[in-house]
Amino acid sequence: MVGTATIAETLAAAARDRAAVTTRASTDHGLEYLVAGRPFAALEADGLAASFGLSTAVAAAAVRTPDVEPCGRGAGWVTLRPARLDSPAVDRLNAWFDSARRLAEGA
Repeated sequence: MVGTATIAETLAAAARDRAAVTTRASTDHGLEYLVAGRPFAALEADGLAASFGLSTAVAAAAVRTPDVEPCGRGAGWVTLRPARLDSPAVDRLNAWFDSARRLAEGA
């Protein structure tokens, strides 16, 4: 699916495959992903970026990868805005979706 998938499709598939993930529209972001009522990921309104609430250690490493910057949502949040939605970008979307979900579940 890489090459034809969008960020929205990638996150939607990740959410479908994980129990207890819900979504809600957000004024700051296009769509938030939640677990136990806590947001852990967000699709930007333009559909070209996704943000994730990661542990501080993972977030510190994430911002050193291409197309990633800190997010204004708070400590540990990063935004991935890939120039190209290639296999490494899709891998990061899925890995960070899972990492952020697990962190929110344990909060």
